[in-house]
Amino acid sequence: MIEVCLFGRILCSCKLIRLMVFFLMQYLITHFSDFQLACLGSFFLHESVFFLSGLPFIYLERAGWLKKYKIQVALSLLCSYCNSFT
Repeated sequence: MIEVCLFGRILCSCKLIRLMVFFLMQYLITHFSDFQLACLGSFFLHESVFFLSGLPFIYLERAGWLKKYKIQVALSLLCSYCNSFT
């Protein structure tokens, strides 16, 4: 069943998502040992949380909202400072 949300986008039913997650879990349980699931699962979970947690700060810096808190000198200013001595 396909549902349409308030913004006009087509969304899949929650039942389809639950079914896909169920089959994915069944595949993982039957094809991998508990040790593999624990090691690889915790590694991928850690890495995804680590890298995805930085995305908001990348956005904020690119938008210029963190510029007033920056303590590093811009590279162009540093190069012009170094070239003034030569």
